[in-house]
Amino acid sequence: MCLAFMFAETAKAQGPLVKIQVENEKLTTVLENFSTQSRIRLVYASSSTDSIKITIKVTDSPARVLKKILRQTPLDFLQPAPDLWIILPQAETNHLPAHLFGIIREQKTRTPVEAASVFLKGTRHGCASDITGRYSLENIESGKYTLVVQRIGFKKWEKEIVVPGNGSIERNILLFTAPEPMPEILIEEDRNLEKSQIRLARQSISARQMAIPPLLNDGDAFAVIQHMPGVSSQDPDDVFPHIEGGTAAEMAVQIDGIPVFVPTYSRNRRSIFATQMLESLHILRAGYDASHGEALTGVVAMKSTTINVSRPRFQAGLHTRGFSIGAQAQKGAFSLLTFARRTSLRNTDNDIRENVSDFMQKIVWQRNQKHRFELLALLGSGAFTQSNSVSTPVLINASTGLKYSVEMQNKGQVTWTIYNSSLQSRAWETGSILKFIYRFTPSLEVESGLHYFTLRSEGDAPIDSLYSYKFILPEFVEYDLLSEKLFSQSVELATFYGQAFWQHKKWAVRAGLRLPRHSQTGKIEYAPRLQFSYNPLTFINLQLSTGRYFQFADRSYASEAKSGDDFGQGEYVVVGSNNLPAEARHYRFEASINVPAGWGFSVAVYQKRMDLHSRLYHTRLNQVSWLLPLENGKSQGIQTYVTKNIGPLQGWISYTFNSTKYRSSGGVEFIPYFQRKNIYQMALSNYISASLQLKWHYAKYTGFPERLWGPENIQILDPLMPAEEFAERYLAPDSRIGSRTKIAFGLSWKFRGPRQPHAIDFTAENIISDHGPDIDDQFRFWAGYRFAVK
Repeated sequence: MCLAFMFAETAKAQGPLVKIQVENEKLTTVLENFSTQSRIRLVYASSSTDSIKITIKVTDSPARVLKKILRQTPLDFLQPAPDLWIILPQAETNHLPAHLFGIIREQKTRTPVEAASVFLKGTRHGCASDITGRYSLENIESGKYTLVVQRIGFKKWEKEIVVPGNGSIERNILLFTAPEPMPEILIEEDRNLEKSQIRLARQSISARQMAIPPLLNDGDAFAVIQHMPGVSSQDPDDVFPHIEGGTAAEMAVQIDGIPVFVPTYSRNRRSIFATQMLESLHILRAGYDASHGEALTGVVAMKSTTINVSRPRFQAGLHTRGFSIGAQAQKGAFSLLTFARRTSLRNTDNDIRENVSDFMQKIVWQRNQKHRFELLALLGSGAFTQSNSVSTPVLINASTGLKYSVEMQNKGQVTWTIYNSSLQSRAWETGSILKFIYRFTPSLEVESGLHYFTLRSEGDAPIDSLYSYKFILPEFVEYDLLSEKLFSQSVELATFYGQAFWQHKKWAVRAGLRLPRHSQTGKIEYAPRLQFSYNPLTFINLQLSTGRYFQFADRSYASEAKSGDDFGQGEYVVVGSNNLPAEARHYRFEASINVPAGWGFSVAVYQKRMDLHSRLYHTRLNQVSWLLPLENGKSQGIQTYVTKNIGPLQGWISYTFNSTKYRSSGGVEFIPYFQRKNIYQMALSNYISASLQLKWHYAKYTGFPERLWGPENIQILDPLMPAEEFAERYLAPDSRIGSRTKIAFGLSWKFRGPRQPHAIDFTAENIISDHGPDIDDQFRFWAGYRFAVK
C-alpha cells in the first residue's frame, strides 16, 4: 500500500502521457493540443509558430514530447515552473548546460553492462554505469563531442554527437563483446578503462580490482573481501568476512542472485568462489535495499563471468599448494564455463594438512535476444571437518541454480530462479525466486519479487575432544550434555518485496518493503527500507539509508565453530529458534567525492541496533559448554576510504572504527569474540610495465578481546554454573586487548606465450599476532604459474 501510494505520487510528478499524431499541421495547433493533454500552460508568440508545420507521431512524457516536437523547429523551451513552460528561440538557450543519459546493454543478450567507463573525449565529463547499466553526464556545454564507452570484455564504442544547449539527450548504447584472454591472465594495454563511483554502502569490485591485493592462493573471493573497508577475519586462517562487526551467522552470500548455503570449507580457510570465475562482486553494508533479505549485518553478492569466446579456450595453473584448470566454450546459442581447483591446506596453528577441492560450472542457453536460461553449479569437498569445537565427517557442500530470464522490449526483465544448497545429508535448502523489474522512464524503475525457501539441518555435531587435553585441570569434568541439535534448524519462509527507484536531476530516492511470512507461526513481519541520495555537485554524493531487517535462518551452519578457537576454548553464535527471527535496524550516512584521474574519497557513519531473541552465545572451555541467551546488540562505527582506480598505480587505503556489544537476556553486557575495534587496510598495485605488476598489502586489527581463560587465570570452574553467572564472571570483565598485523608483498609477471598470455605470481606474507605476553610471528610464501591455450 505504501509502495502503491509512492508510485502514484511518482507517476503524478512525471505527468500524464501525451499522445500527438499529426501530419502537416500548424505548430500552434499542435501546441494547443499538447497543452490540453498535459495541463501545462505554454507561453509563446503565435506569430512565430503559425508559419511552422509539423508532422509527428509520438506518445511519451510531456517534456519528451515537446522536445521531439520542437526538434523540427528553431525553437526550444524552458521550465520555470512545473505547470508553466516558455517557448523561445534556440539562440536564447544555447548557452544553457545539457544532460546526457542512457542505458548501456550487451548487444546479444540485452543485459545491462555495469562499470562501463563513459566519457566525452577531451573533457572532464565522465562516469561509470551502475548495476542497471545507467549512466548520466550533466552540465555539458552545447557543441560537438566524441562519446566513448569502454569496458573490459567489450569492443570500444565511440561516436560523435551534437549536444544542443538546454538539451536532455537520451543515448542508449549496445556494446559488442570482444574475445580476449581469460580475466586472470589478461594483459591490459590500456588501464584507463574504469571510473567507478565510490560508495561504500554498495561497494562494487571489478575483476581487475580483485587482482590488486596480493593473495596467498590462486584467487579466492573471500580473501579479496578481507582487504576491504570494515571487513575483518576471526583469525589468520579464517576467510569468512565479518562485515561491520557482524558474525558469519548474520550475513548472506549469493552468486548470480542464488543464495549459497555454507559458502566455505576446510574450517573456513577457503570459499567455494574462485575470482577467476567472477566478473564482479559487491559488498552491501548497512542500509541495503529491499531486494536483499535474510541478513542482519551485510550481504556479499557476486556475478559470475560472462562467457565470451569465439572458439574454445582452456586455462590451467600450477602453484605451491596445488593446481587449477578451466575452460570456456561457445557454440551457437550454447555457452559453457567450467573451473576446478585442488589445494593442499595447512593450519598454521596445529599443522593439520588437508587436501580440498572445489568446482564451478555455468551453462547458458540464449534462445534469442529475449529468452535466456542459465545453469550454475558449485561444489566444495571438505566442507565441515573436525575442528576445535565440533566434529563431523568430511562433507561436500553443493549449490545449484537454474535461472530463466525474459527481456521486455528493453523496458524491463522477468527472472525466475530455482535453487538447492546442501551439506550432504546434514543440511539443505531449496527455494524459488521470482523477480520483476520494469522501467517506466529512464528516471523511474519499479522492482518486485517473491522468494520462497525451506531450510533444514539435522545439527548432529557432537563435541570434539581432539584437543581437550590442552587445559585439563582436576576441576574440569567430562561434559557430554552438549545438545546434538545445537545447529538444528527448520525454516519455511515466503517473502514478498517491492521497491521503486526515482531519480530527478540532483537527487534520487529508493524506497521498498519486504514482507516475510513464516509458515510455522503464520506471522507477517514488516521491513521497510529507504535510501535517499543527493548530488549538490556532479562529483559529490550524499546518501542517507535506513531500514528494518529480519533473519530467520543461519546459512553458515555454525561456520564460526569451524575456526578461530584456541585449543580447548571457543565462542560463536547459534540460532536457538527459527520461529522468532532476529531483527536489526540500520542507520547510515555517507558522503563520497569522485574527482578526475580516478580518485575517490568516502566517509560513512553507521549504527545497527539488533534484537537477538532467537540467538544463543555458545561458549566452550575444554568440554564444558554454556549457552547464553542473547537479548540485543549494537554495532556502530566510522569508515574512511581513499581509492585510485585509474593509471599505473591503483589501490585503496581505509580505516574503520567499530564498536560491537551484546547484552544477554539477564542483562550482562560483553564484547563478542569477533569485535575488531580498529581496522586499518592498505592495498596498492603498481604496473611497472604492461607485463609487470607489483602488489602491496598492509592490514592491522586492534581492539579485539583476548579472554583470560588459561589455567593461570581460572582455578576452579563449576560445569553446572549458570550461563548468566559465567558471563558475568568471565565475559563481562575487561579482557586483554589483542592485535594482529599483516604485511604482504606480491609480484605478477605476464608474458606472451606461444598463443596466449602466461603469468607467474609470487606472494610473501608475514603476520604478527600480539596476545599480551606472547607474540606470534608467521611467515608464508606462495608461487604460481598460469597459462591459457586456444
